[in-house]
Amino acid sequence: MGKAEVLSVKPGPYVKMLVADEFRMEQSGKVLAIGLYSDSVVVLTIPKNAPKPTKETPIGFDGVSLLLTIGGIVGETSVRFGLEGGQAIEHRLNLQSGTSANIIVNIKPFRIASFGVKNVIVELAGSTHKLHFEVRAKYIEAVDDLENYVSIRQDAPVPGTRTVEPSAAKSKPARKRRPKTVPD
Repeated sequence: MGKAEVLSVKPGPYVKMLVADEFRMEQSGKVLAIGLYSDSVVVLTIPKNAPKPTKETPIGFDGVSLLLTIGGIVGETSVRFGLEGGQAIEHRLNLQSGTSANIIVNIKPFRIASFGVKNVIVELAGSTHKLHFEVRAKYIEAVDDLENYVSIRQDAPVPGTRTVEPSAAKSKPARKRRPKTVPD
């Protein structure tokens, strides 16, 4: 067998992002992902007869949830994050050495004026991190009732004006598990 090589991790602030339909913080501190987009590409099923999204008629869908993992810093700091061109939210952190923090950002409903890359800007400890995910369309046959697939409204805000808010940690209780029984 060959030797494994240990890669050094660059010191300093870091931010990682995962995208899913929903993230939940369990009481144990674990994060539950529902509908994880492992490649950060959200694919929307859109009928062929739906109008193309524009600023005047954005397409809305149930939403998207982002998990921001922040680390590489020690002590009290604040982190600012939001969709590029939109309002940013500030969140205070106090990290111990070797630890990280998870922030869940739910954008529900999520309205888009175009398909393509959506940027999330995170400012942390004097550095700016630009993370991204992509929204694509998968077109299906035309349907009579478009409201069952997409919400098309002229008065809906586009992502540049949508405020995202962090979910409170431990906002949902963990399920109680029954102990496993072993047959005699």
